[in-house]
Amino acid sequence: MVNFKILSASAGTGKTYQLTKAYLLVLLKNRSPQNFRNLLALTFTNKAVAEMKQRILFSLSSFASTQNTTSQDTLFNEVADALKLNAEELAELSKKTLQSLLHNYAFFDVSTIDAFNYRLIRTFAKDLNISQNFEVELDTDYVLGKAVNRVLEKAGTNKTLTSLLVEFAFQKIDEGKSWNISFDMKEIGKLIYQENHNTHLKSLATKETADFLELRKELENKIRSIEAIIKNEAETAFSEISRLGFDLEDFSRGTIPNHFKMHLEGEAKPEKLYKNAIENNLRDNRGVIKASIQKETGELSRVLLALYQNIKGEFHKKVMLQKFLGKITPLALIAEIQREIETLKEENAFLTINEFNELISREIKKQPIPYIYERMGERYRHYFIDEFQDTSVLQWENLIPLIGHALESANDFGQPGSLLLVGDVKQSIYRWRGGEPQQFKNLVYGLKNPFTITPQVEKLQKNWRSHDEIITFNNHFFSFVAKAMQNEAAQKLYAEASQQETNHKKGGVVKIALIANETGREPHPHCEKTLSSIQEIIGHGHPHAAICILVRNKRNEHIVAEYLIENEVPVISAEGLLLENNEIVDFLISFLHFILNPLEKEYAFAILSFLLKDSVNIHDTMALHADKISDYLRDNYGVEIASLKFLGTLDIVETLLNKLNLISDSNAYVMAFLDAIVEYEKTSTAGIHGFLEYWHLKKSKLALPMPENMNAVKIMTIHKSKGLEFPFVIFPFADERINDSRKQGEIWVPVAPDEHSGFEALMATNNRFLPYYSEAAAAAHDSENEKSTLDDFNVLYVALTRAVKGLYIISSPTAEQSEQISYATLIGRYLQTVGFNKDEMAEMVFGRLEVTKETMPIGQQSVIGYGNAHNFLTSIEIAKQEVAYDRENDDSVLFGNLVHSLLADIHCEDDISKAIATHTEKGMLKGEEIKGVENLLYKVVQNENLSRYFAKHIDAKNESEILTEDGSVIRPDRLVFDQGKVSIIDFKTGGRLESHRHQIEKYADVISKMGHPIDQKVLVYINKEINTVVV
Repeated sequence: MVNFKILSASAGTGKTYQLTKAYLLVLLKNRSPQNFRNLLALTFTNKAVAEMKQRILFSLSSFASTQNTTSQDTLFNEVADALKLNAEELAELSKKTLQSLLHNYAFFDVSTIDAFNYRLIRTFAKDLNISQNFEVELDTDYVLGKAVNRVLEKAGTNKTLTSLLVEFAFQKIDEGKSWNISFDMKEIGKLIYQENHNTHLKSLATKETADFLELRKELENKIRSIEAIIKNEAETAFSEISRLGFDLEDFSRGTIPNHFKMHLEGEAKPEKLYKNAIENNLRDNRGVIKASIQKETGELSRVLLALYQNIKGEFHKKVMLQKFLGKITPLALIAEIQREIETLKEENAFLTINEFNELISREIKKQPIPYIYERMGERYRHYFIDEFQDTSVLQWENLIPLIGHALESANDFGQPGSLLLVGDVKQSIYRWRGGEPQQFKNLVYGLKNPFTITPQVEKLQKNWRSHDEIITFNNHFFSFVAKAMQNEAAQKLYAEASQQETNHKKGGVVKIALIANETGREPHPHCEKTLSSIQEIIGHGHPHAAICILVRNKRNEHIVAEYLIENEVPVISAEGLLLENNEIVDFLISFLHFILNPLEKEYAFAILSFLLKDSVNIHDTMALHADKISDYLRDNYGVEIASLKFLGTLDIVETLLNKLNLISDSNAYVMAFLDAIVEYEKTSTAGIHGFLEYWHLKKSKLALPMPENMNAVKIMTIHKSKGLEFPFVIFPFADERINDSRKQGEIWVPVAPDEHSGFEALMATNNRFLPYYSEAAAAAHDSENEKSTLDDFNVLYVALTRAVKGLYIISSPTAEQSEQISYATLIGRYLQTVGFNKDEMAEMVFGRLEVTKETMPIGQQSVIGYGNAHNFLTSIEIAKQEVAYDRENDDSVLFGNLVHSLLADIHCEDDISKAIATHTEKGMLKGEEIKGVENLLYKVVQNENLSRYFAKHIDAKNESEILTEDGSVIRPDRLVFDQGKVSIIDFKTGGRLESHRHQIEKYADVISKMGHPIDQKVLVYINKEINTVVV
């Protein structure tokens, strides 16, 4: 058996089959049903984990039911041959192993890397000084959004921070963007959770705002110094022109003197300079002066060329310093955001999943390997890692010690451990998430190996997915486009590794349409061609479910989905599955906003627009009721706004669903929305206001899962399609620029700390001026360009290798003189090599689309009736409590709940204002009520019989839960501890009842049994006047 093996698995080559086979061989090798305890398989998504577990279990189940090799599939035979077992032996061993595995399922370790890291950190929580009860926050965007909101809330109170925020807003305006900086702060804040920025940003967390301001001064001084040098060189140029006997009018078209004049006057703009032929003309000494002037220009050209190049170098440095300067404010804000994130983590006892790798790298991997295994209770000997090209540097470095220990040591039987890595550099499209494909290339090509054992590399060549026309097209196409890559290693990768063998599936079709780019035309020509392609596929007997449309970004996803829906094509898209795009959910959110902000007309109109959507005179009706919407809701639907605002968010929504009869049957969007409320209320009691903040931070991700086996065309981004396959793929908008200069990422340039106010690196968006700044900047620029180019080629590769039967590519040709190549450039050039004539042919076709009689399994949808808590509770008879008054509505109960809620927040008189403000913010108090309730609270705490219980120095506990001997829970309103005794205060609204005395006596009995002597038992009746009764 090979101990260290690497499978380089191109698209469709059956890597999951090979991974399952390798796992089974190790699992069954020693004929021990408990062998699975020593195996660890790691991948990147829960879906991939589920698929691999299912494959392993299904294979064992299938193996266990066989009696001879002739009746089994290829996998059974291959495993039997490799283990030298006959059919009966393998069946019996598989049966025992399956039984053992199912009975010990918790030890069946097929896991995501994040889940494995979580186990490590949970095990070493105490060593890391982390709470044993820490939670894991998977949604870093949500954490980031909360942190940004907290930074913005400080505006106006923190003078320095306010100045930074205002400056950032003006910076955005100067760049032609919105002054609303919240979005931009969240975008720049995303760097915090990207591994390749982590080290640099951690160092920024220790910097104060003053440090950034000092760095700004340093950079501004450098810029002024360079400007002085440039001005001096420009003046020298004019002096030299005069010294050598030339006039400014002698120069051809005045281009050269005008160039130096712009620098002299400080009007030079980077986007306009150095895109002409001045430098070449001076170097070649041609066309410098007018042809009519007969003078020797050799020395003039040499002198001006030297000055030109000096200024060019200095000017590019100046531009680069200005770009560094432009990042100072965002970096200072990132430091503020980082501090708020740390505060949030401390307050709520959570870690973000992105922190796991760093924690393990910093602390756990320093421990001896046997000690780690001992603490985890596991001892892994065999490792299987899928999608290795997406593994980050820290993830791999954290695994190396564990894997190295297994590979380079033996168990009690003298058997070494093993490692299987599976991946494909060409499918590395998650570099923005930390994936580092260079690690895989280093291992495959023998450039770097952290272990003493040399790996055996096997390249899977046969494509089992696609029909041969698609495989042949991709072989030829990617062999051709490899020549467009400037990096030799990348060229070799695509020229060789993209070549695949065909399988038994004959035929298939590839269609490439080149459509003129008509900017602004509606509908978009790509949408029209997509529709006609769908109609062609459907016309040949294939269902809608056989088709997937792949796009590069969400904008194109929206354009295509909207057009297809307008043309009555059944569609499933990620955007369409978002909860926020459901009209009922949108209405419920507007209603929650209205409860908090009843004076905001926007929400009133949104509510009426939804309720009156079928009305004939909708605008007149809306205008009639807009100012009296509360009356309209009460009279027509029985909805009392005053009653709703004292309920929890879930109760409000369920009340609205019931009163307005919004869902009579199943509505998956509403069910998912209710789930989101429940999930929020598990960890927060902030009410409507808090939930709406949660919603607005989360809504871009709260969505239904993509339904399986539904007869509709799927639309998804290329990134979402990785690892999937579809009978037919349509790829519109196939004209993305490669390494697009408009979409460059941020990179860090090492600098001398003593010259940059103690900063060791500066950040800038990758740009063409970097190479002029320093050698380190040039190296960073070149590295980023190579990686970005490979990213874009890989995305194209993933898109074109998903199809089984048919691939439709829709592109718009670009001008050859374009500075940047694009997908359209590559497609156009390739088609020229195969005889395509755009003037005579509408599209290029390889193979042909066959009529099919095959059917795809389409799932049947079943409706699950909706039932809410209101309906459930009203079906239960509840014993009636004695009441002291008759009422037509719930106002008295609501008032009592409000008073209790306010008093629970009050320790002493000073807390009244804060309690009133908090309840007003939550929507529990409105304008005209505030003063009256506030006066009432002052009456309570200043009452001559109660004031001593609200003294500042007093030790009091409000609404503390106490577990009694019989297991029930009591919750006295207020317990006051003074001089070793306890006074019990219980607040009541309404009339006096005998049950009130019984209740407070019960409280006293429980508390005295706990060893606390009772001082006073006071009933406080809060109505228009305050009355106290000592029991």
